Amino acid sequence: MQFYYLLLSFHLIAVITWISSIVYLGRLIFLQVENKNTYLQKEAYFIYKKISMPAFICTISLGLILIFLNKTVLETGFWIYTKFFIISLIIMIHHLCKIYLNQIERNQFLKSKEYLKYFSFSSLILVAFVIVLTITKPF
Repeated sequence: MQFYYLLLSFHLIAVITWISSIVYLGRLIFLQVENKNTYLQKEAYFIYKKISMPAFICTISLGLILIFLNKTVLETGFWIYTKFFIISLIIMIHHLCKIYLNQIERNQFLKSKEYLKYFSFSSLILVAFVIVLTITKPF
């Protein structure tokens, strides 16, 4: 059981790192669209490749291992499947960051600055729902 909680701790660390890197990437994308700064572009690619992607892989891998070690969590209600759906939305946001970075590099980015303001914080809102679902298990 100690091993399970150790894995859970690493999973939570990976989640926090992953979500914070997505938020930071969203802000870097917003600033890149506004300023066209090559330093910001290099910084964004660095964050995506060296921080966000490894944290994403660790989050998903450790989450799957935790489910494998505690399969009864799948029988605790519909909340877990809602959580999986929200996590899939966060994964889409993660991959959209890479798509947007590539579009900016090719000068093909068409989204508005208003959209980017909301995009950069959407992962925070979604992870808040995941936390509430995980703690309260409402259904």
